[in-house]
Amino acid sequence: MVSRFYVYIFILASSCLLAQKSGNITTLQFGKEGIQKEGSTFTLAGRIVDGNTNKAIDGAAILVTSSSKGTISNSQGFFTLNLPYGSHLLTVESLGYTSQFIDLTLFENASLDLALLPKIEALEEVILSQRSSQNIESEFVGKSTVSVLEVQNIPLVLGEQNIFKAATILPGISTSGEAATGFNVRGGKADQNLMLLNKAIVINPNHFFGIFQAFNPFSINELNVYKGSIPIEYEGRTSSVFEIKTKKPSTEKIKAEASVGPITGNLLVELPLKKNRSGVMIGLRSAHSDWILRALNDPKLQKSEASFNDVIFSYEDKPTDKDIVDATLYRSNDAFRIASDSLYRYSNTVASVNWRHQFTENKSLSVHMSDSQYDFGIRYDGGVSNNFKSGFEMDINSIRIKYTNTVLSKHKLAYGTNAIFYSIAPGRIDPLSQNDLIEPLQIRQEKAVEGSVFIADRYQVNDQLMLNFGVQLALYTAMGPYVERKYLEGQPIRASNVIEELDISNNETFAEELFPSFRFSARYKLNQAFAFKVAGLRMYQFIHSLTNNTTASPIDTWRISTNNLAPQRSDQLAAGFFYSSRNQMYELSLEGFYKRQNNLVDFKTGADLFLNQFIETEVLQGKGKAYGLEFLLRKKLGRHTGWLGYTFSRTLIQLASAFREEQVNRGQFFPTNYDKPHDLSFIWNYAFNPKLSLSTNIIYQTGRPITIPNGNYEFNNSEYVLYSDRNQYRIPNYYRVDLGINYRPKQKSTNRVVTSWSFSVYNILGRNNPFSVFFLSDDGTIKGRQSSIFAVPIPSLTFNFSF
Repeated sequence: MVSRFYVYIFILASSCLLAQKSGNITTLQFGKEGIQKEGSTFTLAGRIVDGNTNKAIDGAAILVTSSSKGTISNSQGFFTLNLPYGSHLLTVESLGYTSQFIDLTLFENASLDLALLPKIEALEEVILSQRSSQNIESEFVGKSTVSVLEVQNIPLVLGEQNIFKAATILPGISTSGEAATGFNVRGGKADQNLMLLNKAIVINPNHFFGIFQAFNPFSINELNVYKGSIPIEYEGRTSSVFEIKTKKPSTEKIKAEASVGPITGNLLVELPLKKNRSGVMIGLRSAHSDWILRALNDPKLQKSEASFNDVIFSYEDKPTDKDIVDATLYRSNDAFRIASDSLYRYSNTVASVNWRHQFTENKSLSVHMSDSQYDFGIRYDGGVSNNFKSGFEMDINSIRIKYTNTVLSKHKLAYGTNAIFYSIAPGRIDPLSQNDLIEPLQIRQEKAVEGSVFIADRYQVNDQLMLNFGVQLALYTAMGPYVERKYLEGQPIRASNVIEELDISNNETFAEELFPSFRFSARYKLNQAFAFKVAGLRMYQFIHSLTNNTTASPIDTWRISTNNLAPQRSDQLAAGFFYSSRNQMYELSLEGFYKRQNNLVDFKTGADLFLNQFIETEVLQGKGKAYGLEFLLRKKLGRHTGWLGYTFSRTLIQLASAFREEQVNRGQFFPTNYDKPHDLSFIWNYAFNPKLSLSTNIIYQTGRPITIPNGNYEFNNSEYVLYSDRNQYRIPNYYRVDLGINYRPKQKSTNRVVTSWSFSVYNILGRNNPFSVFFLSDDGTIKGRQSSIFAVPIPSLTFNFSF
């Protein structure tokens, strides 16, 4: 008690001394003593603005010096703080503004508006840290945030910043391999992640099989990954949500950033349209990798090509103090041909508009509308008379309306509606010329609507306990034109068991059903450093990616749920302990999860998925379960920064049936092809000085499961290969070490251009990590071979500049 008393005296004395330097302490009193009894709690609410421009200040900190209480203002400058009866010393501060000090006496609920004056100082270096640790305060379980600042110090392949690859280093998030386009989150398949760019759906967020992200790295502000607690308004996937947020365009002055690396070039320009109100951001990016392919000794690879580009346009306007409007346009293109006669291409197109209106401090409305398109094509030009071109198209339109309302200062209600329209052209094939013998074929278009209503309540019971409840009711409807098959009941689903084909006309509805889902989370603060959190959820998914490859591919097709292809369902329970040191230097979390899944999509052995109208004859749907433990220790401040992450998890699937042809591994649970029990990552960055820093990655993962030939047999004078149980064996474990050096020359105050150099070596030990294992017959003997993506050290040098 004595030591705590001296700490309080020291804080109070320091605040008073700082107040003498920055300005006088303002004394305020609200209400009269004796009106309310001691022990009562009152609400102090208000708005913080710039004293010169009257513009709202986002993220201003309001701190109670005599305790650990505090809050921050939102994007409209509003704040709410619950304080006990009596006197308090408040500190109000924001980066770039002069702090204010208020000696406040509170006897009733009060409203307090504040204006901060800009503070101009010349600084060598600025380090930003949160006053209130989200690791403790947030009610979300399993939420990971990756900022662009963290990515800058992580050495990655070919010198390209990749916020997705940085996310996969965190516990609970992984990929099937170095060239896998999808992400596996807590035992989920790659198609079970909802990818959002400024709230608009993106189907494939990667370039060149996942080696590069599909977005200009300078345009991204942060990535939030929700893997345990997922906001109620997000639906349509059963595993996770990747929420990508772009930078806000500058409204004060022209800004630009650019980089040149061995593979890519990036440019981002920010232009203010109306000072302190509106601006635009334009990002351009392109690959120039063909020179590497031409320099290789292999003649086949010299004829290869690999290129991609993307462009992003973002606009934001604040027409009033209560309104924010932003719009995003995005387009990406990929084309590659690797030692083959087939040219592959795919593209994303996204357009979105968001409007937010703040009625009062406690009431707001947000509206989102977007259109997302994805397509891929294959052009084969190598046969005598069997050349062809093939393609797939997908269009997703969505609208979301969300209203939030804070009631009695403890209940924050969120409710609204979603509508998503899916339109899929599953595939087509056409001859390349009149001389080719390929028969034209086009699979019928598929359409579906997913409409839902939702409501959630974020209930602040007291300073320690916070609860969050949410429910959503979704109505899924598939629409024609469509040909629906009826199969013999109690028999395997195959063409020979078809008893009827229904020709459903255009826009006629079928496969209509209601699906209720829920969210629940709770956070209990044991003290200011420790918190315990728990969460549970149920989610549904109505579209499915079809691939019989080991990993996801950019040329995988998608299909809607029908009466013969049921929606996927996921139920998850997660809990964890969280720690944050008082100075925000260290964070620690320990989380566990258990997930059950229904109607997971897998495939029969030898399934034919290409241009198949009746895909239900080739797929199997079964149960899945996943469980695991995730550990993360993070150091955020100081010369030494980084984190140590470890995940133990298992992901199993069961494909059981009364019929042998629809069974896999005799109907028992077996590992999925992305099951990796052990995943360890160590990220370390050391700043020698403000100009020079060194960083390294150390990654270890269990090898993923595979199926191998383990014998042969003869039947009718023919020899056949006998395979092991599906996914019975594993490829060798994965291990990689990367190294990076970042150099930023000291800049003169008169120099507007800021430059930096990044040198990195990916896989510095040159470990030949296998991506896949395959088997060949050599003189009657089956021999195993392995393929690797980066089997040698990959150095890169990137030059960055901005102004």
